[in-house]
Amino acid sequence: MSLRRVCASAFPLALVVLAPFALSACARKEAPQPRLAPYSELALLDVRTKRVRILLPRRGTRVVDGPSWSPDGRRVVFVSRPCASCMPSLATINARTGVVRRLVVHGLGAGDSVSGRTAWSPDGRRILFVVTNPSGESEVWLVRSDGSGARQVGGDDSRAPAWSPDGKVISYSAEVHELLRIYVVPRVGGAPRRITTDASSDQPAFSPDGRTIAFSRLGSSITWDVCLLELRTQAVRCIAKTSAIERDPAWEPNGNRVVLASDRAGGAIGARSLYLVAPIGSDARRLTGPEADASSPCWSPDGRTIVFVRRPVLS
Repeated sequence: MSLRRVCASAFPLALVVLAPFALSACARKEAPQPRLAPYSELALLDVRTKRVRILLPRRGTRVVDGPSWSPDGRRVVFVSRPCASCMPSLATINARTGVVRRLVVHGLGAGDSVSGRTAWSPDGRRILFVVTNPSGESEVWLVRSDGSGARQVGGDDSRAPAWSPDGKVISYSAEVHELLRIYVVPRVGGAPRRITTDASSDQPAFSPDGRTIAFSRLGSSITWDVCLLELRTQAVRCIAKTSAIERDPAWEPNGNRVVLASDRAGGAIGARSLYLVAPIGSDARRLTGPEADASSPCWSPDGRTIVFVRRPVLS
């Protein structure tokens, strides 16, 4: 048999043998990579069963942030941007019916928008929120739950407000010389007092007994830890210190556990999950799975449910 005939007969066989490998290589090349959705949702997590119910589902490019429960557990206040061109504002949603009502805040300047965390006061009469002006500077404000009486309570570049359990003290973080520090200030007014001094500290959360503040602390240039600050002694100890980003601490109403958001299992896209950890720093228990990014958790007053911001992972 001539060499030409051998090559001619071998060519179809080579195609048959190599075709599956070529197709699989093409499939691998063309397979879409996982990514986070360009929208976010409000979701409710049953702490006991780990079941998730979407409270405020996707609608176009809607983005939500910073949810906080009312003291009676009936409503959630949050930051809402209904569309890509819409100005972020405050809104409330009925946790049972899903009815959303925009909370019009009187007294904001032209071009001011709402961003970040909200916090409903223990007596239900006031709401803390963050105002961002057109130049990008943020301030913590206080408003009555009907939208009236808005006033600034935090200094320049302040954010992430929180209430003490008795509603007499407000805590927040603020940028000072390119580092975040945590402050406390009386609700009725007065000079803010700085309570953290070392690494950048953010997102304060009072324990139910008011003796401890959980907060996020910069661990390195790319990681954050969740730590506890004893207010009487100023002692700090970390309860979530990993090579990942650990943020968004929130106390269980009975003070037994802290929920936080972590990307320790987030993979290449860095999707965060919610974890439970005891104040003694015991092993964390994962609450949400890899199907969505989870952040900004807040406990319901009865301790049964956590509301959080959910961004689905798209493939």
